[in-house]
Amino acid sequence: MSDEKEKRMAENYKITHGIPIGDKEVVLGVDEKAEMPYLCAFYTSNELFGSYTDCMVADDYVEIVEMFAERVKAQCVKIREEQAKVTVPREVITADMCLPLKNDDSLEGKVAAVRTDSIRPEYRSAEHQLVLVTGGNGARGGARGSACFCTNLYTGERSRWER
Repeated sequence: MSDEKEKRMAENYKITHGIPIGDKEVVLGVDEKAEMPYLCAFYTSNELFGSYTDCMVADDYVEIVEMFAERVKAQCVKIREEQAKVTVPREVITADMCLPLKNDDSLEGKVAAVRTDSIRPEYRSAEHQLVLVTGGNGARGGARGSACFCTNLYTGERSRWER
């Protein structure tokens, strides 16, 4: 068995750099054998699959790195705009601010805080962390499963988190 990490690929392009920011990851890939050996794309994924979109290829490495940097910057601007619209205090909810949770405690119908290590750094604040647990096997006390279905208290968006 090899210690080498499994290569991430977009077609024949080996992904060499990726910066997850906001709702996407900006990636840069290389295929030395291709006529256009450099790729810049957005990557998104969910529990089922991932996809690369807005793919651009070039034979000029500097051009692709500039595009990569521009896309990262655009994602940062988008996050700042979203943060500016938040109407509640943007503090991080930490474990010491919460009641301890036992394995046999039911979470169904309760407000929970999503752990910061489960969220990208730019989303580590109350408006992204506080959820109403609405169901899922992981929401039940002593359940074998871990899936919790939730509604974000700030946005109303539905999501799935692991207990």
